Amino acid sequence: MIDYDNLPGSVKKAFLSLWTGWLVHLGLVFMLFGDDQKILLQQVALAAFIFYFVCVKRRNWARKLCLMGNIIAIIYFAFFATILFTQQRMGLGMLFSLNIGIFSYSTWYLFNKQTSEFFIESSSSD
Repeated sequence: MIDYDNLPGSVKKAFLSLWTGWLVHLGLVFMLFGDDQKILLQQVALAAFIFYFVCVKRRNWARKLCLMGNIIAIIYFAFFATILFTQQRMGLGMLFSLNIGIFSYSTWYLFNKQTSEFFIESSSSD
């Protein structure tokens, strides 16, 4: 499992912000598509896949894939936040903006040199 206390600081911040971003994302998906369980279940499965290979298995390829996913998510959230703000739907626009910040924070720490070295070491030790 995850021995959180022995992780480097940048890895802790990356994991925590990744979890937080996904929780906010899943909350938004539930708010917007609550009646369509298929979409919610797909997103939960995607989150489980990411957490398993990034946080538990600590695979460097998963970190890189997660970085790409974060960047796509940031673009996606920015697109919808812009639409929501232009429609004067400030509450939802702020939630999407919050997730832009959380995923950006996660991306920053996943790109961090200390985090990268940690994942390279973890991947090679198996």
